[in-house]
Amino acid sequence: FAIESLKRVANGVDPKLSGNDAKKLKAAVDQVGRASDKAARWIGDHFKVDANPDAAKIWEESSTSLFLYYYLFSLERAASNGKRDKFGKSDWYAEGAAYILKAQESDGGWPMESFIKDEEERAKKTPKERQLISTGFAILFLRRATAKIAPPDVATPGGGKKR
Repeated sequence: FAIESLKRVANGVDPKLSGNDAKKLKAAVDQVGRASDKAARWIGDHFKVDANPDAAKIWEESSTSLFLYYYLFSLERAASNGKRDKFGKSDWYAEGAAYILKAQESDGGWPMESFIKDEEERAKKTPKERQLISTGFAILFLRRATAKIAPPDVATPGGGKKR
């Protein structure tokens, strides 16, 4: 019901909602749109494909490669859900795909992320175990996985491009 209602409100038609309920829902849709636009501006201002912008702050380490492939997949999800082709002036997919393809290793996988903070625990993992997660997220990004599961006609209150 919620998704259908959002679509109807965005299109100005909803026989089930009227008066105050419709106004409240439209206000909520507008608020979500403003928040989405603000988040997209932040991403555009901090956009990188070779580094997770806040990783070092979060993990208190100097590495910005922490969760890099998860971060790139998160960009894909944000762009797909917001129907955005760009963050700021950056074509997120073209730049991200170029980086990911360049980073692919000779065995077909992608390099390990430093997501295991404890050095001893990290050392216990085999290279293939460490590589598995990065490879999964790289593939999800490249396949634009979110776009394949998101309903194509969902309203985009943030003013993003409809597909």
